[in-house]
Amino acid sequence: GFRLSIVNVADKQIQLNQLIFHRKKILPIRLACLSFQLLIHIKEVTMSSPASIMGHPIHPMLIPFPIALWVFSLVADIIYLWRGNPGWEWMASWTLLAGCVGAVAAAIFGIIDWLSIKDHEVKKVANWHARFNILALLLFATSWYLRRGVDFEDPNGKLTVPIALSVVGVIAITISGWLGGELVFKYGVAVNPQNDSKTDEAAKARIS
Repeated sequence: GFRLSIVNVADKQIQLNQLIFHRKKILPIRLACLSFQLLIHIKEVTMSSPASIMGHPIHPMLIPFPIALWVFSLVADIIYLWRGNPGWEWMASWTLLAGCVGAVAAAIFGIIDWLSIKDHEVKKVANWHARFNILALLLFATSWYLRRGVDFEDPNGKLTVPIALSVVGVIAITISGWLGGELVFKYGVAVNPQNDSKTDEAAKARIS
């Protein structure tokens, strides 16, 4: 009976040692997983926009206005070239200027969002998004400036360069818009953390 007790104690000691070794091996893995989850949570929180109204980011609310005004300005240019009505060129000139003013307003809040981005990969995309936005603003502002003092009834070729600049500007905002979509839909910039369950996530509408 004494020998059997010694054997039982030895078995228990072996099991205890195995359990301690197992826990020592598993604990760092668990800690690493928890640390990774914490980093992901922090990243999600910092992705929400600091420039927002009642949780809605301001930059995406403002940016459609200059885009629409600039595109309409180019459409008015094309109609003017086609029909020759100076009224269309007058509208093109003023919507061009209004688009520049709206772009400056949207850029203020865009800069605030840009400053809040800490992730290096996301920052690179945001940098290119900002560069194309600045390029577009400079192109459209120059296009408007060159139209000043031009007689729209008899432009004498003075509208060729301004209209060409507007064409390049529309291309620039198209690229910038695609990069903006990358920031939101791929990286979740300015999107509040969802924290959805698997059931809630599966229930969301998706475009296939």
